[in-house]
Amino acid sequence: LKKPARVAVNVFSLSGCPVCTIIDSELLSGEGSLSWSGISENSTPLPVGIYVVVAEVYDEKGTLEIKKLPIALTP
Repeated sequence: LKKPARVAVNVFSLSGCPVCTIIDSELLSGEGSLSWSGISENSTPLPVGIYVVVAEVYDEKGTLEIKKLPIALTP
């Protein structure tokens, strides 16, 4: 992030159902990383397969930037 921003990162199934929120918080500028263990929002392991990570970044002006990334959950 170039400047502090509100960041929400969520994981969805291929059918579009939300399965997990990784982060939903104000973050400072800089680099970082996130990880996801394959556990759903209700603490159950999810099946192996393809999921979509959606990152929403709101800057100080309220502008929204959305990035989508397919990921593979493997055993």
